[in-house]
Amino acid sequence: MRSPPDVSLSCPQPSWIRDQFNRIAPQYDRVNRMLTFGMVGGWRQRMLRAAAPRPAAVVLDVCAGTGELARLWLRTHPDTAQIVLVDFAEKMLAQAPPKFPGQPAKFVVGDALRLPFPDSTFDAVLCGFSLRNVSDWRRAIGEMHRVLRPGGEALILEMCKEPWPLPVAWFIRRAVPFLGRLFSGDPSAYAWVPESIDRFASGEEVATQMQAVGFIDLRRHDMIFRVSTALVARKK
Repeated sequence: MRSPPDVSLSCPQPSWIRDQFNRIAPQYDRVNRMLTFGMVGGWRQRMLRAAAPRPAAVVLDVCAGTGELARLWLRTHPDTAQIVLVDFAEKMLAQAPPKFPGQPAKFVVGDALRLPFPDSTFDAVLCGFSLRNVSDWRRAIGEMHRVLRPGGEALILEMCKEPWPLPVAWFIRRAVPFLGRLFSGDPSAYAWVPESIDRFASGEEVATQMQAVGFIDLRRHDMIFRVSTALVARKK
């Protein structure tokens, strides 16, 4: 078995990140629910309820993974015309289609830094717990802005670098890698969680970057202890 690289590196290669997610794909949803004590669904729901999409919207889910956020979007906004799920980890994306029987969902293997869509294609763009895993998160925000139509919304849900209470910081830094390894059977994937947060940005820095590329009307929704933060904004 190939040994994983040291996850203390400041920016692992995208191929390493893809391999991590592909390996844990079958267990990903179950482990996520366990590590968040079931709260992850509520965090997603809170963000999606803040959206005000156009009728018959065409929506993009960037770094869609196993499709949980997209599935919840369709439940929350059932008049959506189509939702497109894009992810560069093909085995993660392969978990998604069975969750969308008879629903207007499309699945595309693609890169968040080079989205394979023309400018001004979508009415809303989603990104859940994935921005910190791309090699250039600022560029990814720019790509989200590019493919949105004027007036369209971007919704980002992420674990940002925040001053958590000591018990929360201990759980994320110590317990998550241990429990992730225990529940998934993977020796390294969940060790990446605290490392990815450390090399990421604060919620305020992400909001500032969204405004810098042209988003307006930005709203921030912090979850319990700022473990995760939702940012919702509109393209001018």
